[in-house]
Amino acid sequence: MTTKTFTICGITQHDNNPAKIRWSNDLIRRIKQFTKSHPEGRCDFVELPNEMSKLEALEFLQTHDTFQSPEDQAIISDAICDRSKAPKSGAIVTMSLDAIRERGKQQQADADVLESVLDAVVE
Repeated sequence: MTTKTFTICGITQHDNNPAKIRWSNDLIRRIKQFTKSHPEGRCDFVELPNEMSKLEALEFLQTHDTFQSPEDQAIISDAICDRSKAPKSGAIVTMSLDAIRERGKQQQADADVLESVLDAVVE
């Protein structure tokens, strides 16, 4: 099985929705596609130094100057964590409702810690 690779990666966000990591091989098409439906939204893409898998691209974004804000770093870290744990393609994933609830509680706890750190920095 071959891994799909990309040459463009970035973060988009519209309205009050959560920011998302996006991958592409066509920068112009991707920007047009996003800004057509979300003209006021955030649309930050960078060209990768070479073709990369999604996980490799995330690791590159983590070190890129454009994405050094605490919010961007948190989004990228979460995506890396999710991709690192992801099963191989074609695998069937089952998760109990309790496991889903527990993951939500952990994500809320992580968000609370991040917010308290940001509050401490602002003070």
